[in-house]
Amino acid sequence: MRARPRYIVLLISLTLLLLGTAVGSNVLGGFSTVSVTEIDIQASDGATIHCTLQKPGYATDSEPLPGVLVIHGSLQSKEWLMAFGTELGRRVFVVLTMDANGHGDSDAGNSTLGATAALDYLANLDYVDNVALGIIGHSMGGGHAWRAIENSAFHVSSLVLVGAGAPRNISTVPYIPNMLVAVGDFDSL
Repeated sequence: MRARPRYIVLLISLTLLLLGTAVGSNVLGGFSTVSVTEIDIQASDGATIHCTLQKPGYATDSEPLPGVLVIHGSLQSKEWLMAFGTELGRRVFVVLTMDANGHGDSDAGNSTLGATAALDYLANLDYVDNVALGIIGHSMGGGHAWRAIENSAFHVSSLVLVGAGAPRNISTVPYIPNMLVAVGDFDSL
């Protein structure tokens, strides 16, 4: 009995789909060197902030690693910037990528409180060195990053802004961290 060509194509397609899913999952998890966990954080206004935590396997209470909060731009969700977390997780950082208030799986609420809650959560993890914190903010996420810096009790050492800039009222910011600003024609990711 001869197999029909369309069944062969179907079998090959399903095999490629499963193989692609397995490879994608391993890439996201740093080929088992980075654990990936979906978590929900409660902001002080009661809003739930949905995040993905990427923790290298060698991050421990006795050997804490630097932490990085990643905040996406408007019309996006945390999945847009998961590649940042994947690469940083492979390179000795604990990364928390958040859905901003009203985006992805996060509740609507005060965006200042959501980003601050995410930064505070990251800084309070036992395996995160809370004096070595950074934030990456894309577009709208840059504004959220500045507000988190203003409102958190933790000092952020470095800030990367992609397609974002400094706030108009920069004099209200308690300090200016080491900062990289990347702005260009194609910064919309």
